[in-house]
Amino acid sequence: MKVLLRYEKGEPARWIGHLDLQRAFARALRRAGLPVSFSEGFNPRPRLAFASALGVGVTGSGEAAMLTLSEPVGPDDVACRLNAVLPRGLRVTGAEEVAVADARAALSAFRAASYRVECEIGEGGSVQSVDDALRALLGSTEALVTRTRGGRSSPIEARRQIRRLAVAAGPCASARVVLEMELGMESEGSVRPAEVVGLLALSVPGLLARRIHRNALLVDPAG
Repeated sequence: MKVLLRYEKGEPARWIGHLDLQRAFARALRRAGLPVSFSEGFNPRPRLAFASALGVGVTGSGEAAMLTLSEPVGPDDVACRLNAVLPRGLRVTGAEEVAVADARAALSAFRAASYRVECEIGEGGSVQSVDDALRALLGSTEALVTRTRGGRSSPIEARRQIRRLAVAAGPCASARVVLEMELGMESEGSVRPAEVVGLLALSVPGLLARRIHRNALLVDPAG
């Protein structure tokens, strides 16, 4: 039986990394007494696949994961039993049964994500200068970010992944600005909200992302 879980990672769990989040769910599954299916091999693991990892310090309210059970359990019961044992900041907000044949497609259907990013504006910058910078970025045909891992650097083409980028409506403090983003997710490397802010900081020195929240994972109609 396949169950698509929707969950949130709130402020109390903000500093939990993805590996720790996986461990927290694995412990919760054991404590909830759910008939979880396990992988084979020397180190069996619960069959729980996450749609997309959230970085350390990033919260999310529309996350998704696919759980495999060895015996039928009502989706509402799965959610209730997990919520009774999950740590503060992690909560299942919905669960639905998915046909086994459709499970892989259901999880891989998420091709983009929407974010709310609270930024600090450095000295000499302004909300207007941030708005000017993002308009220039959206008007460009290419924007590269460099990511270093294991001592090796690799470029990621960010511009094509920025589907929407705007200053949020409403009043902003003089030293703060809230950005709304919709970013594509690519298997070869998805651009991160902090990296988009870094591109804007090339024109607005001192611009820093202070709070990042993923509102939802989005299904691409074209996919």
